[in-house]
Amino acid sequence: MEQKEVRLFSPTGEDNIIFDRDGFFDMFLVALDEKERPKIMKETGKYLVTPTNGLVEINKDTTFTFTQLRSDSFDISEAETEITLTVEPIGEHADLNLEGSKIFITHPTSQMQVSLPLEKINANHLQNIGIVQLVDLQGNPVIPKLSVKSKIISSKDTVVQIIDDAVINAGSSYATFPIKTTGSVGSAIISASAKGVNGTSVPITTASSQTQLKVFTGGLDTEIPVDKPVEFRLFVDDENADSISGASLKIIANEEDALITPNVVRTSSDGSAIVSLTALKGPNISFDIIATAEGYAEGKDSFTVNVDAPERTFDAIDLELPDWIIYIVIGGILMVGIVVFMFLRKSKTNLEEEWEEEEEL
Repeated sequence: MEQKEVRLFSPTGEDNIIFDRDGFFDMFLVALDEKERPKIMKETGKYLVTPTNGLVEINKDTTFTFTQLRSDSFDISEAETEITLTVEPIGEHADLNLEGSKIFITHPTSQMQVSLPLEKINANHLQNIGIVQLVDLQGNPVIPKLSVKSKIISSKDTVVQIIDDAVINAGSSYATFPIKTTGSVGSAIISASAKGVNGTSVPITTASSQTQLKVFTGGLDTEIPVDKPVEFRLFVDDENADSISGASLKIIANEEDALITPNVVRTSSDGSAIVSLTALKGPNISFDIIATAEGYAEGKDSFTVNVDAPERTFDAIDLELPDWIIYIVIGGILMVGIVVFMFLRKSKTNLEEEWEEEEEL
């Protein structure tokens, strides 16, 4: 019988492949006839196994061959564990009808690990270093026989940037990679991956080395009257409680709730500034203050003040209606009054006439 199939067979399980520490896995190629029995090759057959791009031969007068393929040509992740291997005959007299494929579940035994010297790095320090290492599933270092090229990315390039990917050279389990900061304070995720191994990700945070500004209020009661200007002081200190002169203060409030003048002001030599607050309605108002000064990290704070606002009675002014509508309403009320008056007068006249008729009788 003629050969009808070239079947992929994994010695580690019918539908499973297990990678060794270097990303290699075992595979058999078996020649079968139309009754799925081993077929003795009349000539040596050459095959290409993708996506590993491995070239495999089944020699003449044999029915199978064993090979080791490497997983450095496809991605593996904990979320995506399936891989489809395809075997394709190649050569001058290749029978393309023998092409076949099979889905396997991958089981890597190595993974990437990222280490950072500090939990927080200086947002203004451009030269920062990270370490990527190849380890087994127990976290022990793995020394690869071949170089491993990693792919390292940042989830937020506005916070930190990874310019170069790291290559773990043969004979070493780790490599360093540069981390570039942008000057922005925030958090990001650094992810590292490589072909044939599980990837990993770690959080990174940038912090400012500058002293943080702090904002305080003085002379502002917990409750203020409505529609009446109230002056109070704003103070700006650093983290050591030292007053900061010349700091810029920006006060942000909802225009419908409050009026603050001036809304941008600088602190004097004692680190304070005077502003005026007018509450336009109650029961409370809120406003934000942003403090900036050269050589210091920006300071922000929010404040809420209760407002003594009496309850407003319902009147025509509350309705905010046009004058002509109010006149119509008043006219309507007068008309109703006249109709009622006429009705009562007519009723009284009829009653008097009935009494006169009774007296005559």
